[in-house]
Amino acid sequence: MWEQLQLTYGYGVDKIWILNVGDLKPNEYPMDFFLNMAWNPTSFTQDNLENYTVKFTEDDFGKFNAKEIAEIINLYCKYNARVSAEMMNHKTYNLQSGEFLQVRDSYLALETRALRQFINLDEAYKDTYKQIVLHPVRAMANLYDMYYAVAMNHKLAEEKDLKANYWADYADECFARDADYTKDYNLNISGGKWNHMMDQTHIGYTSWDEPKEGNIKPIIYRIKPEEAKTGGYIFEEKNRVVVMEAEHFFETKAPAKTKWTVIPDLGRTLSGIALMPYTEKTDGALINYQLKLKNNPSTIKVHFFFDSTLPFKNGGHSVKVSFDGKNPKTIGINQELTWANNYTKMYPTSASRLIEKTETFTLPTNQSGVYNLIIEPLDPGIVLYKIVIDNGGYEETYLKMSESPKNR
Repeated sequence: MWEQLQLTYGYGVDKIWILNVGDLKPNEYPMDFFLNMAWNPTSFTQDNLENYTVKFTEDDFGKFNAKEIAEIINLYCKYNARVSAEMMNHKTYNLQSGEFLQVRDSYLALETRALRQFINLDEAYKDTYKQIVLHPVRAMANLYDMYYAVAMNHKLAEEKDLKANYWADYADECFARDADYTKDYNLNISGGKWNHMMDQTHIGYTSWDEPKEGNIKPIIYRIKPEEAKTGGYIFEEKNRVVVMEAEHFFETKAPAKTKWTVIPDLGRTLSGIALMPYTEKTDGALINYQLKLKNNPSTIKVHFFFDSTLPFKNGGHSVKVSFDGKNPKTIGINQELTWANNYTKMYPTSASRLIEKTETFTLPTNQSGVYNLIIEPLDPGIVLYKIVIDNGGYEETYLKMSESPKNR
């Protein structure tokens, strides 16, 4: 009976409701049903706005589903109020600070929530729900996903990183999915009654006037294998801490027949890195992380996070660590894990899939504040996940803090 039109292609906050008069009985749903605020603006306060949305959803979907649907509608209106589809691009949110990832993931989580409810709805409600709730959420979530992919593609392409190609493909998939969502709404909602309702151009604006050729796919870049660069990352201290994912090294050295190898998705966050194969000696191998510290500290605490490798080698596994090659320390990783403490220490460590080692280092004199943290594996089979340089800002978190800003 009531159909919602989302202005600006169905992505924006502004909504209007139109009445299919043919469905009405005489004197049913007078005009003030949907002009309550206009007739009595003082009746709305900051304390009852949510109740109004719940009341509306009760009328269309019943009391059992109303509160959840009202929360989803309120959230997508909140998110869409930040920026409309036409005004958004890959530069809208800050990629370096993690802001872009945060807002993108929030919208994808909302899409999951809406889809989960859609799956469990009675069939009688699904067409209306898809029109009013699911389509606006999934369409805008897909745009956030696409522009985040474009932002990642541009950043990694500039760094000559082959991962730029993954994000290029991902952005293309999102652009195609947008067209599929448009087609699905136009042809399937209410049996195709609203065909062309979602034809409004919403991607590729460079001014207030819409692109005449329709949606314009964002520019993406691809890196050829021979152009790819490895290493070269330089980290900056932020909030008195430097957090480095293991694969973001400055440089490596490996003896013959070996190679420093990134193991994707190993560990709690990004990946692990190890000298492979494990059957070769580690003599001469090292991995170097470059970072810039503030205030020229004389000492610094470092947290190392390794894979929970068991001591399959007699004497366990160790690394040698130094700043700029000065005053190196040997750090044992798993020497305390024995069959004697299998249930008290070895098994819990293996189950947590993480070994943390913390050491304090005396820093060499360095007026520039730029240091090279050099890690040399003394044994094969060592997998490094993450390093945190604590200049007074370390926080204990399960994922061991978010990565610090870096350049390449």
